[in-house]
Amino acid sequence: MKKAAVLAVACAAIGITVGCKQEDQDKIVAQGKQAISSAEKAVGDAVGSLMSQVSNIDWKSSSEAIEKAKRKALDVEKSLNEIHAPTSIDQLHLEAVKEQVTRLEAALTVKNLQSEWDAAVKKAGEGKDLAEDRVKEVGEKLRETDREFRDLDDKLQSAKKAYQAASDKVDETLSKVRGEEKSPDNAR
Repeated sequence: MKKAAVLAVACAAIGITVGCKQEDQDKIVAQGKQAISSAEKAVGDAVGSLMSQVSNIDWKSSSEAIEKAKRKALDVEKSLNEIHAPTSIDQLHLEAVKEQVTRLEAALTVKNLQSEWDAAVKKAGEGKDLAEDRVKEVGEKLRETDREFRDLDDKLQSAKKAYQAASDKVDETLSKVRGEEKSPDNAR
């Protein structure tokens, strides 16, 4: 996105050295600045769109929804990585998108471990769908008596903590982005 804008500014600089009229040079520089501003807005819009689309995706979402959100985040990350001279906002956007990918990967891990945990509890409950309070009771008994289940439960709890930490990190970075965008130095 910003490649064309940077190229326009570079062309303006080259034009200065080869003798373009000052009026033409000024026009090219103004167009280049406008292109950069438009590209920066497009980057911000792409990141904002991604964040709003994936904000409701968590480990309770379907695996397909999580994978789709992760692919979108990776596409935006790839675009951000192509920016040759990233601004501080671009760098924060990239950080937020990378953290979103980490959060979505953590969501998939929790989802998979939760499925294993649920299957183990269901099996221990003789294959019946149990009421929520009964699920908790069976889970606690399994934890006390079954080493494999205890290990699975520990992994699940650890994965949930990692998911929460990743979610918190995304929120923290997005807060920095909002602060940076409001900064007078970055007014568009």
